[in-house]
Amino acid sequence: MLNSLFGKKNKKIVKQYRIAAEEGSADAMYILALMYANGQGVVQDDREAMKWWQKAAERGHADAMRNLGIIFRIGRGVVQDDAKAIIWYRKAAERGNTQAMTDLGLMYFLANNDLQNDVEAIKWWREAAENGNAEAMCNLGNMFANGQGVTQDDVNAVNWFRKAAEGGYEDAKVNLGSMYLTGRGVPQDVIETIKLWRESAARGSTNAMCCLADLYRLGQYVPQNYAEAVQWWSQAAQRGNANAMNNLGAGYAKGQGVVQDFGKAVKWYRIGAENGNIDAMHSLGAALLIGRGILMNEAEGLKWLREAAKRGNPNSQDALRKLDKSW
Repeated sequence: MLNSLFGKKNKKIVKQYRIAAEEGSADAMYILALMYANGQGVVQDDREAMKWWQKAAERGHADAMRNLGIIFRIGRGVVQDDAKAIIWYRKAAERGNTQAMTDLGLMYFLANNDLQNDVEAIKWWREAAENGNAEAMCNLGNMFANGQGVTQDDVNAVNWFRKAAEGGYEDAKVNLGSMYLTGRGVPQDVIETIKLWRESAARGSTNAMCCLADLYRLGQYVPQNYAEAVQWWSQAAQRGNANAMNNLGAGYAKGQGVVQDFGKAVKWYRIGAENGNIDAMHSLGAALLIGRGILMNEAEGLKWLREAAKRGNPNSQDALRKLDKSW
């Protein structure tokens, strides 16, 4: 909404919202905070955004409460604090904000400390799901599929994935396709899998694109087709999927589905590495150490191997041990 309001900085609109906010409008406070958070019509200022979201939250604005939860979760303009994030997510959730319910469930699920609580996560996801939140439906499907916090139940997982997919959540459609592929909770149906993944890919899901690529690369359920795999990785990579970038690099390095080209392999390894993929970091580092597809650069090669090793890549850790290098 704000992008349409602020194609150009518009001091008049900012002034109108500021007046309304100072007169006590929680909605105006919320929008003014968004302006400061995004630098739209005003100089970007996280402190001012925080101030106005707090004022809106004090007046019962659930979206403002949720945004405060996000701020504390990511530590934007404040010290990162999961406990405070949970407090604000809960306040928003208790006022019926289904996305806050979903976020709250995710906080409990992902926490790596005493806050971790699968049962609490399921409780909030169920409430959000029952109020129509498709992301929460998908999360419940994952919990039933994996038996986390609930008794493992493929049929229940499929039901939740299907509801979420019908609600437009593309990751759920990808997961539902995986269930059909292996016959979990439904009769095995590879044609249905491909249909679901292609539908999701057509809507821009890079996860679906990568699933299709792996399907054709492995050739377990369909005839192996490296060229088809490369096509899907290319689409996903161009949309920012770091795993696809790494796999595309590997395709060029091995000459699978494309003409072997170490220069293009390194290009995609670098893009994937810069987007956080630890396998791409390892492959880029290895290429730099031996000068394959790129000029040899030991210092940069070791830098990428160390970064991958720090993030848990076992191949980089082994390589550094053999080189008698630390990370």
